[in-house]
Amino acid sequence: MKRILPILCSIATGAAEGQWSTIEAPLQYDQVSGAGNFSKVYVAGGFDYNANYHYIVMEYDRITGLWDDDPTMFLNTGRIKVATAIAGDRLFCAGGWVWPSQQHLAAVEVFDLAAGTLLDEAQLSQARVEIATAVVGNKVLFAGGHNAIWNSSYYDCTAYSTIDIYDMATQTWSTTTLSEARAGMASAVLDGKAYFAGGYRGTGVGVSDRVDIYDSATDSWSTATLSEARAFYGGGVAVGGKVMFAGGITGEEACSATVDIYDPAADAWSTATLSAPREGVQAASVGNYAIFAGGGCGAINWYYTSGSDVVDVYDALSDTWSTAAMSSSRINFLAVASGNQVLLLGGYDFTNDEVPLTVDVFTDASTIGIPEKEIPALNVWPNPFTDRLTIGSLDALKGVELRVYDAQGRLIVSERLTNSLVVDLGHLAAGAYDLQLTSLDGARAIGHAHVVKTQ
Repeated sequence: MKRILPILCSIATGAAEGQWSTIEAPLQYDQVSGAGNFSKVYVAGGFDYNANYHYIVMEYDRITGLWDDDPTMFLNTGRIKVATAIAGDRLFCAGGWVWPSQQHLAAVEVFDLAAGTLLDEAQLSQARVEIATAVVGNKVLFAGGHNAIWNSSYYDCTAYSTIDIYDMATQTWSTTTLSEARAGMASAVLDGKAYFAGGYRGTGVGVSDRVDIYDSATDSWSTATLSEARAFYGGGVAVGGKVMFAGGITGEEACSATVDIYDPAADAWSTATLSAPREGVQAASVGNYAIFAGGGCGAINWYYTSGSDVVDVYDALSDTWSTAAMSSSRINFLAVASGNQVLLLGGYDFTNDEVPLTVDVFTDASTIGIPEKEIPALNVWPNPFTDRLTIGSLDALKGVELRVYDAQGRLIVSERLTNSLVVDLGHLAAGAYDLQLTSLDGARAIGHAHVVKTQ
């Protein structure tokens, strides 16, 4: 079977330093979306091989290794390409597409992750699909997107510049706009700033080299330029103090191997190259590693003509690249970070004409051997906090390593604590975080805690 990428529209080497393993998903997930926090992954929408839509928001507990066998969270409308984001204890599922009826949705379901129930329902200002998301400061951003109407032999698309913004502090919605309308952008968050890169500008308009940058500290926007215009239909990452956007499809409908890299400290852009050009590369980061997985090429009328099992792994600590292989080729799948792992889930295996149940898992090598199931809860105060946080553990007096993970499971702070129970986290943006203490050699887990920074 030749699988079209229905959301897209017509335009006129060695193993990584880490541990790979596999688990099995409970359902087939093609055109799937999802998000993760420190301990869990939430999988939303998508459909199976026979195009049966999923309503269930499935929970996977990374610590216990178990899928929820009695799910309680459901989308009101089963759909594909749902824009998902986790902010604190809330999961947002926004927009999406019901194909082949070509219905585009504005629905937003907000779930209470602690209770496992639907908390609120809202509407985006514009029904659309291929929306880029970012959680930064107190804001959840849903940027860009398009519609897709079948026109005999191709999808005729109108791109949107709309950005819907949810403010966690005031629990209100507002809107603003991108510098130009586009969909299929890559997004990344670093040091209180959200980056929205590239994208498809609509039928007959082509692809974009624009990067829109939102600074949550000043509530202001700026722009930058990629080395090559392209639509990503995949994620960006932040790792090692840099943001990275890899692969994509160019205006000539050719696949790109370019990786654009921005270093905010130096205010400088540079480039690297994937081991193979491809579009729809899914990306996630964990520890010092950035994972760029799968995708394919589709040079003829936006059809995928091939799929890839290649994973390019960037190690920010050594500034080196390596490659690995997934258990199957994947297009239209999910790459999601949770704690010390990246999960590669669902999608369509172009080579074997199937929607795989196997999930490929990359584990940060520096954390292997720490029994996370046995990590006790830490006593920390005040919580919520604004700057300084006291950790109630006598082990801190002996010397420990503190790791802080953001709401997307990305490691953002790693430092030694010696002779002190107080840590200054005032530089972090407002939001929810997970703390983990380990012994200095990483062999013993001391404790963890969920904390909230208020300003």
